[in-house]
Amino acid sequence: MPLHSKPYIPKDDGIAADTSIQLSQSQDSLRNGETVEMTKNLSTWTLLAIAFNVCNSWAGLAGSMGVALIQGGPVSLVYGFLISSSLYGCIALTMAELACVYPTAGGQYHFVSILAPSKYYRSLSYTCGMVTNFSWIAIGAAINMIFSEQLITLIMFYHPTFVPHPWHQFLLYQCFGLVILLYNLLALKKLPVTHYLGFFLCISVFFGSFFAMLIRSSPKAPSNFVWTTFINQTGWPDGVCFMSSLLTTCFIYSGLDASLHLAEEVPNPRIAVPRACLGAIAIGFLTAFAYLIAMLYSIVDLDSIINFDGSVFLIMYDQ
Repeated sequence: MPLHSKPYIPKDDGIAADTSIQLSQSQDSLRNGETVEMTKNLSTWTLLAIAFNVCNSWAGLAGSMGVALIQGGPVSLVYGFLISSSLYGCIALTMAELACVYPTAGGQYHFVSILAPSKYYRSLSYTCGMVTNFSWIAIGAAINMIFSEQLITLIMFYHPTFVPHPWHQFLLYQCFGLVILLYNLLALKKLPVTHYLGFFLCISVFFGSFFAMLIRSSPKAPSNFVWTTFINQTGWPDGVCFMSSLLTTCFIYSGLDASLHLAEEVPNPRIAVPRACLGAIAIGFLTAFAYLIAMLYSIVDLDSIINFDGSVFLIMYDQ
């Protein structure tokens, strides 16, 4: 099959097996007609751990909650979270179905190349691939920024006389990027172990935080604050304010497609990838919603949180 032709989909079972194999071949192997397969060293559970760790919904919500508090307050967080989760649930179901039929590491751009009309599949596939590529760059930058901001906040919390400067956060941001680079260069073979530890650590910290907030926080915020209070400090109309707050509740599902791009590293991708994709959003929804409600009921002084110059999660925990 010429490399420039559109992938052929067998009519008997609807599975683009030849197409998925081509994505894992080098140029030399393609010329010689040889097949190069990646080492399948990931299991279904490993893939689920990776998919959850990349999203890490409850931790992402904790790190970005301060933005949504001034863009709608508890109402935008609770109901915006339910709206975003419903939409991303539909996206996860769609990706799981496509991954079951076309288990390819290309993910979205490969699905587009197969399903788009012949006249437009090249441009649409390329556009989808570039958007996906830039989205991962943006997600990586955002996560590093949250880490650096939270570390600065931790220092400010225990050393009130400390005055942070922009270059402090930029330096920490670059340090986190360097650590990630070194890990990918030197310790990538430990990927399964790393993500297993990360998964159990995240779940353990979630339960610790959840029960600590329910047990230690006193007094609790009233229910009308959690379920009916709308706060708009943006200067925009309420509708625009609520829509902008959805950025926070959508951000917690960023990277939901992580399991798709590891389809060629698991022995049973037609089963493992859909399960990992759906499992990640299911666990993410349950943990994030429980954490959100517990956190909102633990808020005592909302003004101190809104006016705090930094990541607000420590101020919330302190209350």
